[in-house]
Amino acid sequence: MLPHIIQLLAMEHAKNESKTEENESENTENQTAAPEVPKGFETETIKDKDVFEEVFGKLSNHLDPILYKVTTEEMRRRLFGQEHFNSSSLALNLRRAKSRAGGEILRRELEQKGISLNVNHRKMETPKLVCSLVEGEVIHMAKDMEDIVDEQYDCDLIAQEVVDEMKENEKLDFEGFETCMSSLSTVFSSVVPPLSGMSSKSSENRKFNHQMEAFSNVTHGFGIVSQPTWIRQMTKIGEKMEEIVKEN
Repeated sequence: MLPHIIQLLAMEHAKNESKTEENESENTENQTAAPEVPKGFETETIKDKDVFEEVFGKLSNHLDPILYKVTTEEMRRRLFGQEHFNSSSLALNLRRAKSRAGGEILRRELEQKGISLNVNHRKMETPKLVCSLVEGEVIHMAKDMEDIVDEQYDCDLIAQEVVDEMKENEKLDFEGFETCMSSLSTVFSSVVPPLSGMSSKSSENRKFNHQMEAFSNVTHGFGIVSQPTWIRQMTKIGEKMEEIVKEN
C-alpha cells in the first residue's frame, strides 16, 4: 500500500511541476525582453498584448536586421502627439507596402486596439528624418551614441584646449559650474515621458512635464534619453579644467 501511495504522490508532484513549467513558458512567451537603454533610465518589459506591430529597424545592417516592438500607446503618440500622423504616414512608418486600402486597413486595426482615427486626420509636423524611426530604434541609437561618446569623446583634451584659450587673469567659478551641472542632471532625470520599453516618471511641475513630453514626441525619445550623456561629458570637462588650473 505504501509504495502505491508514494507512486501516486510522485505522479502528482510531476504533474504540478509540468503545470508550473507551462505557466512560466506562457508568461515568457507573453513578454518581450526589454532593450538596453542609456544610463540613468530603467527598462520596462513590453507585453505581447501591448504590441501593435513589429517592424525592422531602418538603420540596422541589412545582414543583421533588428525587429522593434511598436506598442499601441506609441501609435497613439504618433497619431495624436506633436507629429499628428495620418494613416498613410503611419503606414509608411511601419514599413507597410503601399496599397489603395492601406489606410482603411490600418484604421480598422487601430479601432480594434481602441484607437479611433478620423479619415480626414491630417499630419501637422513637417517631416524630419527622425520621423521614420520607431521609439525602440531611437532608444537603441541613443545607447550606441552613449557608448561611443564614453569611449571616444576626449574630455581631457577638450578641457586642456579651453584652459589654453583662457586669458591670464581670467577666473572661472568651478564651484558654481558643478552646482549648475548637478542641478541640470537632477532636473532632467526627474521627468521621463512615456516611451516603449522604458519606465516613465513625472515631476510635480505639470508645465515642465508637458514640455518634455512634447520634446520627446517630436524626437521619438532621442532628445530625452541623450540629455544625460552630454551632461556627464560637460561635467567631466569642467572637472578636468579645474584639475588643470589647480596644477598650474
